[in-house]
Amino acid sequence: MKRFNTTAVCIPSKHYMVDLSERVKEIKKLVDAGKFFTINRARQYGKTTTITALAKALKDQYVVISTSFEGIGDAGFEDEASFVKEFCRLLRREFRREERIPKDVKDEVDALFQNANERTKLGDLFDIFLDMLSFNFNRDKEQGVHPVQVGDKLLYEGTV
Repeated sequence: MKRFNTTAVCIPSKHYMVDLSERVKEIKKLVDAGKFFTINRARQYGKTTTITALAKALKDQYVVISTSFEGIGDAGFEDEASFVKEFCRLLRREFRREERIPKDVKDEVDALFQNANERTKLGDLFDIFLDMLSFNFNRDKEQGVHPVQVGDKLLYEGTV
């Protein structure tokens, strides 16, 4: 018997919910085009449910890493090095579920987690992500990391 869900992710077979298929198709178009998007609504709007449905829709074509900063306790936000270590811990957990992550990327995240100290910076983790972006997951798309000038900042975009 279905019921109304007021906490966590809605499961279509268990909960009454809005059909998200059109919303997910529209967001997938943004992902396919390499666009960024945000979902920012009030609580109980369906943000987590939408992201969960999107991950399911993308999983065959993309590597989806899903994690939440709710898994990081207060100590993980005390300084940059603590945050990087906790973020690596969350990534390591997700990497165990995703076989397509290159071994060298897993090894680098493991090493950063194991050797994190007061000099560890978020940039160290971003360097690993840039390496991962250059890995050829989607052979039918242009690959790699490309610099993009935005005002006075040099940013990088990548196709995975």
